[in-house]
Amino acid sequence: MLFEVGTASWTREPRDVFLVRLNIGRSADRPWHVRITNNAPKELSFVWVVSDLEEDTLQPRISMQRSHGRIAPAGAPMADIEVRVGNVGPGTLRLTNTAGTDMGRGFTLDEVTPTIPPNGCGHLVIKVAPIAHQPFGGPARLSTDFVLKSNARDKEEKTLHLTRSEKIEKESKDSKETKDKDGKEGKDKEQKDGSQEQRMVPDPFSRPAGPAPARASTDSAHVHFIPPELRPDLSASALAREDEGS
Repeated sequence: MLFEVGTASWTREPRDVFLVRLNIGRSADRPWHVRITNNAPKELSFVWVVSDLEEDTLQPRISMQRSHGRIAPAGAPMADIEVRVGNVGPGTLRLTNTAGTDMGRGFTLDEVTPTIPPNGCGHLVIKVAPIAHQPFGGPARLSTDFVLKSNARDKEEKTLHLTRSEKIEKESKDSKETKDKDGKEGKDKEQKDGSQEQRMVPDPFSRPAGPAPARASTDSAHVHFIPPELRPDLSASALAREDEGS
């Protein structure tokens, strides 16, 4: 059995805001609850702000992506961060941070939409300074949490997590393969040349000046030319009388 404990009414205000008034006359007699049914052909989402005072229901509520980061090689420029700030509450959102605000750790607030109406959207533009290389401890990484100054009550919803990191450029696969190939070929050539030098027998005889003699065959190219002064004296050898007969 249902018992009536009060009355309810609603008013549609600008920018798709609805004011629902509940007048409870017998709240102390028994527990009560309110059910609101959506008769629209599609599902709708609502943000509720409840208060005993009508003026306190006009509260803004921030909706935005709260974590942002940039990554680039050390010393290279970093792109700006643009944050879209939505107001899903029934009250006007007011951001009181001014352009030029130092947000810490190399981040600077460059642009800001100061006033955002209910169901409206503004934006922030954040400048990001280049990051310096850290010689020790791996790639540099700097982070900060910045709380926007506004008339929104929820601190977590208006906190930005900002990070800038150093990008380590990796050697491309093609470059690495070329480098490995060149290194391997150089090493093989060095080993090959070294083996040839070890196999070569130095020539102790000087070569005559002037044009090289004609070669009768390929094998004659490997015969050293011995000048007369360096030839051995065969007059006293046993071969000297070879032509005289027995």
